Amino acid sequence: MSRPGSSMRRALGAVIAGLLVAAVAACQHAGPYPAPPPRSVPPLDGPVLEGEDGGDAARMRSLEAACRARLSGRSAAASIAALDRVHEVLGSSCDLETVDHDPLHWRLRCRSDALFKSGQYALSARPTRCAELGKRKVSSWRCVGAVLAGLLDPKQPSSLLRMDAAVLGHVDMRPLRPESDSHVCTELQRGLGYAPEPAWSAVPAEATEEERLYANNQLAWCRAASVADALRGGMRGDTKAKDAAPEEDGLPLSLAVLGVGTSWLGSQPGGACPSTGKSPSEEKDCVDARRVDLLLRFTPRSEATTSSCDVEGSDARTALHCLQQCLESEAVGQLEASDAPPERTPLFVERPTPAAAGLPAGWYLKELSAGAGRTLDVARVCAALGIDPAHCPTR
Repeated sequence: MSRPGSSMRRALGAVIAGLLVAAVAACQHAGPYPAPPPRSVPPLDGPVLEGEDGGDAARMRSLEAACRARLSGRSAAASIAALDRVHEVLGSSCDLETVDHDPLHWRLRCRSDALFKSGQYALSARPTRCAELGKRKVSSWRCVGAVLAGLLDPKQPSSLLRMDAAVLGHVDMRPLRPESDSHVCTELQRGLGYAPEPAWSAVPAEATEEERLYANNQLAWCRAASVADALRGGMRGDTKAKDAAPEEDGLPLSLAVLGVGTSWLGSQPGGACPSTGKSPSEEKDCVDARRVDLLLRFTPRSEATTSSCDVEGSDARTALHCLQQCLESEAVGQLEASDAPPERTPLFVERPTPAAAGLPAGWYLKELSAGAGRTLDVARVCAALGIDPAHCPTR
């Protein structure tokens, strides 16, 4: 006996099967779906052309040229290689860094304690064998001068058009002792043609602290002058008289020797020494402020700048491609570069009035410039050293 409902399920299955067979048969005998009749599309009005902008190709090529000058000029590459050698010669006593990420503008920060005995201006006798001077044993700074002179050799394709250098001396608030004459450096004054007024003299036995601090400021200049004198000796290979001016050396060099006293220390927050956090009223010694800095500014020859763009062409699209390629190289740090062309950040400028006019009290400057009318841009020096404008000349 069959279970209840089984007959009904069999009947329903038969009905569904019949419907599927009928549907398949209908599909086999049905004709194709008729396509609609073709229609014509009315023509559209074309765009109105009022002119064509091909881009400012000349401007983009100019921007690329400035970028390439910063990134891949042969002079820049040679300068960087020379400064690597300078850093090798000086060792850990000096830190090397760019000014505003410009590969043609450099700063050496050198601790006085590594260069001079306490309270003295004569360079410590630490000779090094200098390959650039025939492997003779000379002071490190004399060897540095020989390295830098190689960048001014006109026989080299990477030679510079000009080099600007400023040697800068700093001191802390520790006054010189009474009866000290370690700040006078008469032979350096004579060798550099410097004649301060009034003439410097030994600190009197009864000197006040203010007088002793002024003598300390003079020591800052003497230390800078000692470094500058050694640099010049190395640049001319010790073959010229010690009092020869740069133009007599036959070198396109502008050199300034500047003592800025305690201005750098006074520019720190609260006048405090960065390494100790103590103000001069708490502690007068500050090793960070006992320092000599060297600023170097290289001006390459225009023909020494080459482009490394991977495509050639005079159209705006190519110019944009080359500019973008250079800027991308700059952005990823292939070489450090500046946002400004080199001529916008000079160390020496064309100005009829000497920079020594109007210097703050305690500042002493001697300029030796290979070129009439070129004088140190003191405001640029302050910016590079981080000296507050309030402690810097306004002009």
